[in-house]
Amino acid sequence: MKRLLFPTCTRAVLSLQLCAFLLCPRAWSGSATWSATPSTNTWNRSSNWNPATIPNGPNDVASCAQSSITGLSISQATEVKSIVFSPGASAFTISTDGFALTLSGEGAVNNSGVAQNFTSAQGPESFNFTNSAAAGDATYTLTSGGSGGIAQFFDTATAANATFDNLGGDNGSGELFFDSSTAGNGTFFNHAHASMEERPTSSIPLMRAAARLYVMADPPAPPSKASCILGVIRVRLMPP
Repeated sequence: MKRLLFPTCTRAVLSLQLCAFLLCPRAWSGSATWSATPSTNTWNRSSNWNPATIPNGPNDVASCAQSSITGLSISQATEVKSIVFSPGASAFTISTDGFALTLSGEGAVNNSGVAQNFTSAQGPESFNFTNSAAAGDATYTLTSGGSGGIAQFFDTATAANATFDNLGGDNGSGELFFDSSTAGNGTFFNHAHASMEERPTSSIPLMRAAARLYVMADPPAPPSKASCILGVIRVRLMPP
C-alpha cells in the first residue's frame, strides 16, 4: 500500500491553519437562532444556538424566538450586527454581566409583539451602539453597584424608542452620545449618580427629536446629582 505523504511546506501550512482555528474565537462565530431548548443560559456557548455557532461578529445576526430559557447571559465581549426578536418570540432578558455588548448594524429589532429587556450587572461600557444601530423599543436597565453601567452611542446610532432606566452606581451610570448619534424618541429615567451627556465631534445638536428625560429625586443624592446636557430634551423632576 502506498503511503500518501504531504510535502513539508504543506504540513506547515495545515498546522498554521489548525492553530488559527483553535486560537481565534471568531472561528466559531456566525448568525444563529437561540435554541428552543438550550442547555444553559450562556450566550457564548455554541450548543445553545441553531446552527451550533456563536453570534459574535460585525456581520452576525442573533435571532430569538420561542425558548425554554429566556434569561441570557453574555460571558465575554460580544458584537453583533443585530438582535432580532421574531414574531411570537418569548420575552427575553439579555444581561451583559460586566462584558460589553456592541450592536453595529440594525441594532435591536423587536417583531415579537412583547416587551424585550437588556440589563447590565455592572459596567463600564455595558452597551455600545455603532454605525446606524438603533436601540429599538426595548428596555435597558443600567444597574446600581460597582462601576455602574454605560450605554454609548456612536456615529449615527440612535436610542430610537427605547427606555433606559439608570439606577446609578458608585461611579455613576447613564448614556453618552458621540458623533452624530441621537437620543431619538427614547425615554430615560436617571436616578442618583446617573447622567446623560453629549460629547459631539461637530456642532450638530445630537439630542434633537422628542426624547424624554426624567431625573429621579431618590436618596441619598439630591436630584442635582443626576444631570444631563439637554439639547432640546424636556426635563421633569420626579418624586422618589
